[in-house]
Amino acid sequence: MDKIIIKIINNDREFKSLRDEWIQLSVESDANPLFLSWEWQYTWWKTWSENLSLQLFLLTAYHDGKLIGVAPLYIDNINIIKGVPIRRLQFIGNAWRKADTVRTEYLEFIACSEYSRGVCEAFLKFISLSDCWDEFLICDLVESSPTFAAINNKDIIGNWHVFKRDSEAGVNIRTVGNFAHYLTTLGKNMRLKLFNRRKTIAEMGEVNVHSLNRSEVNQFFVYLNKFHQKRWGRECFSGQSLDFHKSFIERIEDDDRLKLSLIVFESKVVSVLYNIKMGNQIFNLQAGFIEDFNNKISLGTLHLGYSIEQAFNDAKITSFDLLAGEGKNSFYKEKYKGEGVNFLTMQIVRKKRLKFLYKIFFILPKEYRNYLSKCLLSR
Repeated sequence: MDKIIIKIINNDREFKSLRDEWIQLSVESDANPLFLSWEWQYTWWKTWSENLSLQLFLLTAYHDGKLIGVAPLYIDNINIIKGVPIRRLQFIGNAWRKADTVRTEYLEFIACSEYSRGVCEAFLKFISLSDCWDEFLICDLVESSPTFAAINNKDIIGNWHVFKRDSEAGVNIRTVGNFAHYLTTLGKNMRLKLFNRRKTIAEMGEVNVHSLNRSEVNQFFVYLNKFHQKRWGRECFSGQSLDFHKSFIERIEDDDRLKLSLIVFESKVVSVLYNIKMGNQIFNLQAGFIEDFNNKISLGTLHLGYSIEQAFNDAKITSFDLLAGEGKNSFYKEKYKGEGVNFLTMQIVRKKRLKFLYKIFFILPKEYRNYLSKCLLSR
């Protein structure tokens, strides 16, 4: 193909004005439709960039005047240890070991499917020529992505040293087919919790599952925070994270995308699910429920069963994504028999002294690495 033109956007005004082109690119891309949407990325940036003193380094790729790629990046000036200042390049959506922002998964370069390989390589080549960064930190990168393939291509990255810093599993349930057949793939105990206990709760009293609309968002988060406070000892969303989700919901103009689900038992809200539909997928962002409702009924699992069934019944939906993260006591998501997703955190270093520092770090025993990570490398 002809030459790809890379441009840098370094101010909020241009970021905001990119909205319509970005949304069209999302339709033509295989990138995650939620976390790499303009709505999510722009909201994250507006919520945390000023407070964390971040510098926008958003790259766009054009071909014949059309936007075919976006690399939503920023630069952060940090000190990993005293006397070693570095400039960290990172994807918008996470502030690794610096701030507790909302988690953004499936991060990668956004590229038109037709040109994905060329766009990824063009972004990395442009980044390699830039002198504005010392290390490139990528959180929650999926191994199957074109971005991961490009990062592991020595012809592109040259002598960069790539450290694998973390990995975490997620689960994505394919909802193409029949819900009844899906139930047969589950273990007996899981099938009981997800579906068969509907009869039990119905015998106990009046139960209804329904959705809240946009005007009821504030009340929904009150329910969610109340359940989390009781179960975990802290609110689910507060401060800037709560501001983020409210602003994000305001920016997704299509009301059909908002899936705020409640289970109401005997006129009392006992379980909530925060789901978002983007593209042909449903994403389960959060859940909250009464933990000690009944010793035979797991409200969280039962509620997810209703939502997963709705996804199966919608011919336009192809998956219900449980995302990354473990439960209170175990990695319960694997019991849903979805497709496993491995999220990696990669740290890419090109300065010699940083390479040496990190190589020494990884030679150390695990207990010393953990100590240094908490005390030195997290600043």
